Amino acid sequence: CINNIINLRLTNIYNLSNDYLFKQVFFNKKYLKELLFVFFNIKANNITYLNTELLRKNKLYKAGISDLLLNVDGKFIILEYQNINRFNFENRLLFYSSKLVANYGLKKKEDYKYLKKFKILAIVNYSYLDNDSLSTINLKHKDNIFTKNMEYRIANIKAISKDNKHIGYNLANMFTNKSLLDMEKYINKDIYKEIFEKIKYYNLDDKEWLKMDEIAKLLINEKENYSGAYDAGKIEGINQGISKGISQGISQGITKGTNQIVINMLDDNVDINVISKYSKLPKRKILEIKKQQTKNKVK
Repeated sequence: CINNIINLRLTNIYNLSNDYLFKQVFFNKKYLKELLFVFFNIKANNITYLNTELLRKNKLYKAGISDLLLNVDGKFIILEYQNINRFNFENRLLFYSSKLVANYGLKKKEDYKYLKKFKILAIVNYSYLDNDSLSTINLKHKDNIFTKNMEYRIANIKAISKDNKHIGYNLANMFTNKSLLDMEKYINKDIYKEIFEKIKYYNLDDKEWLKMDEIAKLLINEKENYSGAYDAGKIEGINQGISKGISQGISQGITKGTNQIVINMLDDNVDINVISKYSKLPKRKILEIKKQQTKNKVK
């Protein structure tokens, strides 16, 4: 029985695209330096992990939680991993970068000429932009860069994993491959052997595997509900016949989809803390949804 479980997980596993495993692996500075170099062409010497919560100055305004918030050789960096298209990616990156500048840009009474430099790094695992391996984006006016203090870099995992000449090919396959046996074929460096052993450990340890499984269930529901909500919202907006209606329809549809994700997770007895973290909803809102769902079941 044990051998069957091991063999099953060797050929059908959670890889680095799992949010929990991603954070567990890349909280190791050695592995994070490799990722920054092969995906974003950043040679990092000194890395400091910062509190990932992007604080709000007013209780009425929205806070943000990034995947990794870093100080890399004096530059502040947000690293985001995006597994599915939530149709709000550009706005979310802009929101996070604004929070980053507001929180860390200047010390009290500092002149604006001392404004720090920031990089927003994103890894996407779906078709995006021109499907280039790496896209670099600056704020511009016509053909002139408006500011060099803010830069966005977006690495496309799908594109990298298909290009066996790319420097990040081996690491990218640890995001896209779902078989340890197949994954091992692409390993050609000691550092990737170490990461590979981490992936095996988390897949073969029951407690760690269950944590990854909770995240995977949430992701499955996200894929189903975000796509459906977006399409439904878009149709609703188009029927209204104005661009404002399209925007409102999409927003309403995505809200319905998010609520359905929460309901599905509650039905699967997923911990409320986990639901809150990955649905970006406060526990209070989740409890309200749970209460309403209970009433509906009684009816």
